[in-house]
Amino acid sequence: MNNWQPINTAPKDRRILLALDGGFVMIGKCFSKNDAFISSYGAYISDTILAWQELPVFDGVIAE
Repeated sequence: MNNWQPINTAPKDRRILLALDGGFVMIGKCFSKNDAFISSYGAYISDTILAWQELPVFDGVIAE
């Protein structure tokens, strides 16, 4: 099942999975009104991000 959604529908209030061109996937969060996202790899504007989806839930992991 493919749960990827268009980046323009991404939530602004929590960490999510981001899919970038070239097959990269990372965890990030929106940090500005311009739809820019920050991750441990750096900052990206929304036109370099293809899609987003919720982080998977794992037993024993505390959510933010």
